[in-house]
Amino acid sequence: KPARQVADAEVVWRVPFYGFHTEVQRFVRLDLVNPWQKVTIGNMLNLGTVMGEALQPHEAHIPYILQFFIDYNLQG
Repeated sequence: KPARQVADAEVVWRVPFYGFHTEVQRFVRLDLVNPWQKVTIGNMLNLGTVMGEALQPHEAHIPYILQFFIDYNLQG
């Protein structure tokens, strides 16, 4: 049995920051068991190896520590 990689999945509404967008769109936010695997899992989603359909991951290129600071509004 493969190890569980996703701890939680939540539907969120956000304005995309790539390109010009003025309206919110639906995204699925994934919280991973091992956040250091973010790039690997993002690549798998992009290639369609997870659900047989290519999904475009956002923010998968941002390093884990920086993402943590962004999520919790930390600076310094």
